[in-house]
Parts: sequence; C-alpha cells; structure tokens
Amino acid sequence: MTTQALTVLVVVVAGLSVFAAVTAVGVLRRVRVLEARLPKLPPVVEHTPADLDYAMHTVWLESGKWRWVTEKMTTEAREAAVAAVLRHDERMKEYEPEEDRLTRESLVWWD
Repeated sequence: MTTQALTVLVVVVAGLSVFAAVTAVGVLRRVRVLEARLPKLPPVVEHTPADLDYAMHTVWLESGKWRWVTEKMTTEAREAAVAAVLRHDERMKEYEPEEDRLTRESLVWWD
C-alpha cells in the first residue's frame, strides 16, 4: 500500500469515527427526550415474605376460585402458594385465636 493510499484510508476511518460519534450523541439526545416523555413509575418497593404471604392469602380468601387460580400454576408454584397461605393463617392465630385454622388438606386439590 502506498503512503498516499494509507493516508486516504486513515482519513476515511477517522471520518467514519467522527460520524459514528456524532450519530451516537444524537441518538443519546433523542433517547433522553423520549425518556422525559415517559410516565414516571413509582419506585420499586421491597416486600417482606410476610407481605407476600398476606397477598397469597388474600387471593385464596377473596377469589373464591382457588382451584381456578392454582390450576394455571406448576405443582411447585401451587405448593409455594399453599405454604404462603398456611404461614399467613398461622400468623393470624394471634389476632383471631378462636377461628378454625386452615389445613394443607383444605387447600390442596391436586393430590
């Protein structure tokens, strides 16, 4: 390769690098404009295991369709849901000692 050809190649590569950098800056500016237009989402809240147990217990209690809800789960997910409901029910003994407590047999329909 001649010196002149090498010089042309370097100039072309440098020009492409500048073009790419300018294009990248333009894209980043456009992304920031679009991000500013997006609705602000609330911050992610960390939930405790007790919160999640309460949520699953509420699904069981209020849905009236426990079987329908859990049919769509894997067996592992069903077992986790049952465990969550039972853990929350156990916590409720402190507040509702006279209530009958749930049993695994009352929640599991798939065995």
